[in-house]
Amino acid sequence: MPLLDYQPSFAQSDEGIVGKIEELFSPPKIEEKEKKSETQIDIDSLSVNEAIIIALENSYSLRETEDEIRRIKNKIGEETVWNWLRPNVSLRGGWDKERGEPDVSVSAGVDLRDIMGAGKKRIANLRLDLALTEAKVAKIRNSIVTAVKRNYQDYQLSKEKVKLMEDMVTQSDELKGILEKGIKEGRVKTDTVLVINFTLNQNRMNLIAAKQDMLRAQMQLMEAMNIQ
Repeated sequence: MPLLDYQPSFAQSDEGIVGKIEELFSPPKIEEKEKKSETQIDIDSLSVNEAIIIALENSYSLRETEDEIRRIKNKIGEETVWNWLRPNVSLRGGWDKERGEPDVSVSAGVDLRDIMGAGKKRIANLRLDLALTEAKVAKIRNSIVTAVKRNYQDYQLSKEKVKLMEDMVTQSDELKGILEKGIKEGRVKTDTVLVINFTLNQNRMNLIAAKQDMLRAQMQLMEAMNIQ
């Protein structure tokens, strides 16, 4: 097996390789997990973009997948270093005629074919894993953004519905007061008040239902933002 005791001109620079070696053998950096903010979040004061940012920051699956991307990139860097460091040890034997005994020597070097072959294949596989993981990150991000936008819009609509029903209850209550005053003055029939009472009660029931829908929409938005 041919041995090369020199570094090819197209290889990484000495400084680059030394830097990779130091990085490879240095103690691993421990990255702390992002912690959810303990500050109370006012959902009603958030814009849709702010809600999306919070959701992305709080997504455990997104953080895990992004960590996987960093691990793969580190492996690619380590593999590149080991391709240059991996020695090719060969045992050479012969017969020493002068001494009349076997002559065995061991030599080591860098096998260029290993660098161009097996190592290159491993890096290619890692790059494929990297591309697939990056695609997974994009999919998770899109899913989060879509869910937050949909639930944010639903929550805004539910708040508008509550406001509308509150206005209708207020108007019905005011109208009831006017009609009751008219009855006392003999200008309005009693049957008219019965009708407005029915309308007022119906609006109050609709308001209760609207508030329940709003709370449900709020919970769904909080779930999409991972702040439950």
